[in-house]
Amino acid sequence: MSKLPSYIQEVLEQEYPHSSISPLTTPVLGFGNFRKAKTATLGINPSRAEFFENGVLLSGKRRRLATSESLGGPLASCREQLSFQKVLQDCENYFSDKGNYYRRWFNPLNAVVKQATNDSYLDGTACHIDLLPWATSKIWKELDQHDREALIQAGKPYLISLLDEAKYSIILINGRAVINAFVEHCAPLRAIGRHKYKNISYEIVRGTYLCSTVIGWSVNLQSSFGVTSELRQIIALQVRDLLNAK
Repeated sequence: MSKLPSYIQEVLEQEYPHSSISPLTTPVLGFGNFRKAKTATLGINPSRAEFFENGVLLSGKRRRLATSESLGGPLASCREQLSFQKVLQDCENYFSDKGNYYRRWFNPLNAVVKQATNDSYLDGTACHIDLLPWATSKIWKELDQHDREALIQAGKPYLISLLDEAKYSIILINGRAVINAFVEHCAPLRAIGRHKYKNISYEIVRGTYLCSTVIGWSVNLQSSFGVTSELRQIIALQVRDLLNAK
């Protein structure tokens, strides 16, 4: 059994930093080939839907990631290399043919990634990572500002270590909340264009982080309000043009 990198070992051993994180879940180290992918999309944190449906823990063929049930107990009580390896394996195999990945969330974003970069979650050239690796029972906007900041701070050492280790060529940021947090905790980004699609106004931002080209859009493409496949295609082409122009 190969030894885990220290930054992965540390986040798996870390106590859950907030009461809204269920002990039935495990940290999501990344979705897909997160240590070797060329492109990474960046979000806030994993959805509770990765682990639960209607309040019931996903199990059997419906399970997406490691849970207390699949590990034989909460991760906090397992604390052994075999359990940690299983968590890592489930994250890396998230988009495998046999996986039950969250298609309704990832397929629209994957279409943007593929059109903009020619990379894809499904072949391992792209992955998804988050500012913090824990799914919370409340959605992000329902947490108060103090709790949001505490969670980001708790997840920051892992995120920074991952970015330093993976050295993605491209990081794509989805939504204003993620852009703001990235600017505050990682690196500055510069607004390079303001756009309007029907009744939706948005801006495109750009910057760098180490060797990574970072591009973000302020509209959350996972939102159902006013976001259409046409808008996703428009943003994908705008991102592609920026990458080709660098």
